[in-house]
Amino acid sequence: PIFVCLMNRISVKVKADSWLTTAAKEIRRIQTRWGIPSQRKFAVLLGVNGRTLAKLYADPPDESLTYGSVQQMFSNLMISVWTEFNTTEDVNQELKLLNQALANVMRAAFPPRKELVKKALQEMEHQQGNGLPIK
Repeated sequence: PIFVCLMNRISVKVKADSWLTTAAKEIRRIQTRWGIPSQRKFAVLLGVNGRTLAKLYADPPDESLTYGSVQQMFSNLMISVWTEFNTTEDVNQELKLLNQALANVMRAAFPPRKELVKKALQEMEHQQGNGLPIK
């Protein structure tokens, strides 16, 4: 039982590191794209304190951060985008980028089943081979 428990912890840790690393990379990209050099100011937009952001930016990221906490950061960014961008077009473009970043974190945390990925790739290749636009 101790060995099984240890193995479960190891596999969860590896999975957590993967999605946390992805989340940290995506959040850093957003901070750079938004042109906010101050981690303190960016933490406010994320809705967290500076220590929490430091946990995310640690190498490796601190495992005490939960998936829910990271999702809350993205939710706060999706509201903050309205105060950080000037035009509706810029807001809409950034919202698309935020949604893509969020999807990247979600896929890292919950990888899709291999059969589904294989089927999707086959469909894309079929459509491209027939000169059809990708759905």
